[in-house]
Amino acid sequence: MATIIINLTIPETNTVKRNQIRTGIVATAIHKDTGHKYSVIFSSSTSSSLTKQLTVPYAGKYIIRYSNPKV
Repeated sequence: MATIIINLTIPETNTVKRNQIRTGIVATAIHKDTGHKYSVIFSSSTSSSLTKQLTVPYAGKYIIRYSNPKV
């Protein structure tokens, strides 16, 4: 087991994007060797910076991709 710390920061001057956090930005961690995918949702915040912890069964390197399916 391993824990990935995922940070999401949106500049203070960009209120439109900061408001999008409230709608649910999804961060997907993709293991570079196995291709396994794990996701966490950022939601319900007006903060410009958020942090989530994601526990995954495989240690190693991960690629983090962000998407906002509700926009």
